[in-house]
Amino acid sequence: MERDRGRLLVTAVAISGLLLGLVGTVLGIHSLSRSDSGPEPATSLIAPTNGATLSGVTGLDAKAISLTTVAAVEFLATGGTLHDAKIATGVTTLIGWVAKWDTKTVANGNYTVVSVGYNSAGHSTRSSAVAFTVKN
Repeated sequence: MERDRGRLLVTAVAISGLLLGLVGTVLGIHSLSRSDSGPEPATSLIAPTNGATLSGVTGLDAKAISLTTVAAVEFLATGGTLHDAKIATGVTTLIGWVAKWDTKTVANGNYTVVSVGYNSAGHSTRSSAVAFTVKN
């Protein structure tokens, strides 16, 4: 009996959401949305490692804390003339969100990189920064 109530509640919520969406479309209201966007899209950097020296084309890798909540990952670098500049967009794989970055696009020097995870609602969370040196 309790199980049927749960199914009924989920069905009612789904139908309510559908009806709200239809009413919003008919009335031209586009601001209707759920207030609960789910868990934050957290990531942590796997590569590069803290203190690494990079040259040429290098791999970037971020691990999603929860694969079901991360819809996209970007890598942002700071250092030299860069400040939170997007240097790559990750592609999801079995080993995480990976990307290639050509370090020759920046001057030699000290940098930091963060991964930014996005969920399907557009909310984002930054990883801890990892410091590295570019030496081409």
